[in-house]
Amino acid sequence: PPNNPSITIHHTAFNDLITKEYQKGQYIGPFSHEYLEQIIGHFQSSPLTIIPKPGKPGCFRLIQNLSYPNAPGQDNPQLINSQVDSSSFPCTWGTFHTTCTLIASLPPGCQGATRDNTEAYKTVPLHPSQWPALIVCTGDHPPAFAVDTALCFGYGPSVGTYDTVQDTALDIMRGAGIGPIIAWVDDHLFIQLPQSKVNSCNSMCEDKARNILATRGKQIEGGQIWYKGTTLADGSFEEFAEDCSSQIRNFNPPIGLTTHEPCYSYSFKHINRVS
Repeated sequence: PPNNPSITIHHTAFNDLITKEYQKGQYIGPFSHEYLEQIIGHFQSSPLTIIPKPGKPGCFRLIQNLSYPNAPGQDNPQLINSQVDSSSFPCTWGTFHTTCTLIASLPPGCQGATRDNTEAYKTVPLHPSQWPALIVCTGDHPPAFAVDTALCFGYGPSVGTYDTVQDTALDIMRGAGIGPIIAWVDDHLFIQLPQSKVNSCNSMCEDKARNILATRGKQIEGGQIWYKGTTLADGSFEEFAEDCSSQIRNFNPPIGLTTHEPCYSYSFKHINRVS
């Protein structure tokens, strides 16, 4: 199918992005329809759309519409996304509830900072058996096609697949004593505790972990994994994005701090060492 009209409107940005994908080895090609079919067999392409990145003037994102052609209220077997159940790839989410639960439990004097993984999806390669479903059209005159070899925006399982890697990275961080930490896909919130508050926070985490175990608290709902804590006054439960079993470590001596800053449990240099 033809690409979205936005490709023509932002053709310079589109060509720049495609060139970078080829240079990085994320795209393989370009190929004619006939030659590509000889290499990988029958394949299906999906229309590309290009959109500006919010808050980043001059930056654009490519999205593959793997739900094309979509007909509201109908289950179309031609859709790539209709062939995959995204709930088969559950992961944790730093939702509003889990983030509020975390922040509400923190002692005074904490501070937080965010970090983002650049082009997170592109860090996860696809198995070659998946390539025939993720073909993109990169040119019309003559028609040219490329194989997308990594996760992409628009593919139903991309979030859960990437976040399986992400959840592993978070567990490694927590296991190294860095925390509290929570993430929404590729956006991380790191919270520093004053060193004087670490022991009391670890005691509180032990209580949370016991409550989670008591309620058999690991929950899987659709594509989300969360951990159920104690019952609240309104009958709902505390919601956590982890099982609270990891202990926060006081990294001594502190590094990366200026003389006017208080001593916190860790710094970004500690994060860099682990990641």
